[in-house]
Amino acid sequence: MSDGVANQVREEAYRAAASAVDRFLGRLDDSATDRTDQVGSAAWDRFRAEMGRVVDLNLDMVRNAFGLYSTLIGPETLGQKGADVLALGPAVPGSEAAAVLWLHNFDDDPMTSLTFVGSGLIAPGHEPIDLPTWTFSPSTITVPARSAVPVMVRVQLPADARAGSYTGTVSVQGGDGEVMEVRVEVVEASPVPHDSW
Repeated sequence: MSDGVANQVREEAYRAAASAVDRFLGRLDDSATDRTDQVGSAAWDRFRAEMGRVVDLNLDMVRNAFGLYSTLIGPETLGQKGADVLALGPAVPGSEAAAVLWLHNFDDDPMTSLTFVGSGLIAPGHEPIDLPTWTFSPSTITVPARSAVPVMVRVQLPADARAGSYTGTVSVQGGDGEVMEVRVEVVEASPVPHDSW
């Protein structure tokens, strides 16, 4: 499976999962008016919050399973999200490294108009990559209350980047202003075997 196809399939899967969560929680809200009189408003709010957590945990399991699948279909596919580090790559110089960053909102209020900024990248013994081109899709997001939203993170590597493990950060502008460490694995391009010409 090519990188482009794998990334497209991956983005569609995450979008579909997030949409399913939104529909489920919306249906809970639609039926809340009918149930509130029977069980009380506070009990209904607690139920919705717990169901939101259950759905979010299931979404995390889907994300993890899809991440494992990505490692099986090819080493050039999407990087994995670690507990504290977002891993992008491996990628060759002159190409793009990508990963999905999940933003979770456990609060009762939405987080609105969040944007992202990527830093320069450094690696021991290598020249820093001062101004890599970062793209975030979508570029601005809103995370509804008690839900999670995926963001595709991409960084374009310069053609003269040397192989190595580079570190940097992605900052969330707005909300709690979180900063996540990122690791970008740059590998040497493999020569094309002569018999494949």
